[in-house]
Amino acid sequence: MAKKDNFLVFVIGGLTDSQASKMLNKVSFAKQCIAPAARGVGSIVKREAIGSCLSEGIAQIEKKK
Repeated sequence: MAKKDNFLVFVIGGLTDSQASKMLNKVSFAKQCIAPAARGVGSIVKREAIGSCLSEGIAQIEKKK
């Protein structure tokens, strides 16, 4: 079995609320199709909250192990 030690992280800026919502929905759907057992967390945040959101997301994923 392949070692499952990778994370996927990306930040996309310059989106409207609607665009961000649609993109998060598409990514969540793709995750369920490609890796249904993988743990994940997604958020739509303003620029100021990017760093804390990433830190909190990693902590949530690690806690679920």
